[in-house]
Amino acid sequence: MPRSNRYILPGYIYHVTHRCHNRRFLLKIGLDRTEYRERLRLALQEYRISLFAYCITSNHTLSCWSVGSKTISAE
Repeated sequence: MPRSNRYILPGYIYHVTHRCHNRRFLLKIGLDRTEYRERLRLALQEYRISLFAYCITSNHTLSCWSVGSKTISAE
């Protein structure tokens, strides 16, 4: 069953969780975590996301952020 649309509004703070596919442990080694951090850095620049905190574990990530006027869902 599909999820309903999510509305992300500028100025609000969001707690975001990303879980690895099938709950697998895909972020175990430092190289994978480094790649995740680099992609996160690029997304922060492109979409004007203010990142307050993040945590990378072996099978999921947690972050706390807010968005500016341009968001991924606006494209």
